[in-house]
Amino acid sequence: MGIKSVCFCFIFCVALAINGGTMKITDNGAVFETGDYSVRLSKDICWTIRELTWKGRLLMKDCTGAYNGTVLQTFVEESKKRDWVGTGHGHETVEAVKLLVDGKEQEFTPGALYSGSEFCFVKNSDLRILKLEATMIINASGILEKHKYTVVKTNPDIALLYGFMHSFDIDMKEWQVKMPNDKLLSGNFIGDAKNPFRDKMQWASLYNPLTKTGVVYVLTQKPAFDESQHFFWDRAHDRKLYFKATLTDIKKMEKGASFEYTARVVGFEAPEDKWKEKAASEAGKSITN
Repeated sequence: MGIKSVCFCFIFCVALAINGGTMKITDNGAVFETGDYSVRLSKDICWTIRELTWKGRLLMKDCTGAYNGTVLQTFVEESKKRDWVGTGHGHETVEAVKLLVDGKEQEFTPGALYSGSEFCFVKNSDLRILKLEATMIINASGILEKHKYTVVKTNPDIALLYGFMHSFDIDMKEWQVKMPNDKLLSGNFIGDAKNPFRDKMQWASLYNPLTKTGVVYVLTQKPAFDESQHFFWDRAHDRKLYFKATLTDIKKMEKGASFEYTARVVGFEAPEDKWKEKAASEAGKSITN
C-alpha cells in the first residue's frame, strides 16, 4: 500500500469521539470529522494538516506558506547547499501510507468513506537525514501529535529542526504562554513579522475575540536533553508557532538511534475577560492526561 511523493515518514492516527465520526479520502487528501473537530490533510504538502476547525471555527487556516508538521535544514545534493527539507519545502519522499479503522486496515483509495470510533492514518517517509513516524490522534478531548525520528546516518548533519509547526488563524489576536517557572506572559498579535515570544515554555494559547474561541498547544513529551524553545512568528496572514528542537545531542547520535516529541492541540471557547483562565485550565488537562 505504498504511496510515493515528495515528503517524509509520517503516521497519522485519528481516534474519533465516542459518538463516532467519518473519514473521507479525496483525490488530494483526506477529511476527518469527529465531535467538534474537523481536520483536512493535504497530499500536496505531505499529508499534513491543511485546515483545522473546532465547532466550525478556524483554528489553523489554509493559506499560502501555512506549512504544518516538521521541517529541518541539512545539505541537499540537488541544491548544492543547506536547504529546507519537509512539508511544502520539498526534498521528502513518502514511502507508504495506510489506514486503520477501529484497528483494522482498510483500503486507502480516493472516494472511500469510512465511519467508526477510531481512524488511524499511517504515513512513512524519508526526510533525508532522518526518518519520521508521526501519529495524530483526534478525539473529543483534542488533537495529539507524536513525532518519532530515527537517525539515518551516524552524526547527522542537521542545522535546524522544527519538530512542530502550527499555522494558527490570522484572527487570533491575543496570546498567552506559561514559562517553566510558572510565570504567565501575554500580549497581542499585530502582524509585524516579528517574534513576540521566543523562549522556553510549558504551553502556549491564542485567542480570537470575535468568535470567543481559543486554542491551546502543549508539548507533553520530549527527550531529557531537549530545552524546548518555542517562538511565535507574527505574520500578516497567520500566527505561526514553532517548536525548535535542541540539536547538540542529536548531532552525536548513531545510525538507528531515535527520539520523539508529543504535542497536544485543544480548542475552547470563553468570554474575552475569562479566556486566559480557560486556556490555563485546558492546558492543565492536557499536561495531566
